Amino acid sequence: MPDKLKEIAERYEKLTETLSRPETLSEAGQLARLSKERAELEPIYETYRQYLAVEKEMNAAFEEAERETGEMKELFSREGHACREKLARLSEELKLLLLPKDKNDERGCTLEIRAGAGGE
Repeated sequence: MPDKLKEIAERYEKLTETLSRPETLSEAGQLARLSKERAELEPIYETYRQYLAVEKEMNAAFEEAERETGEMKELFSREGHACREKLARLSEELKLLLLPKDKNDERGCTLEIRAGAGGE
């Protein structure tokens, strides 16, 4: 999973860079296609960035807990465990975001409701 997330993050950053170029902005078809792809990757990218930040925070908290004593050690330890729980939640969220999309997700649907004969 981490390798796949790194690839997605690199692709997202490359798309962001490509979309900022003037030559890309002049081609409407390419701009629309790249913008759509970037928008699809954005939730995964943002969640992954948040995951990395929380992981870094957790590691720092546990390192500080090892250095400290007394109340500060307990405080850093609690913070590390809270980050660990948040990492588990973010990991589950990433797993859901990485599930393959259904090809029919983008298709529209029209539902028409009509009164039946003999009804009130």
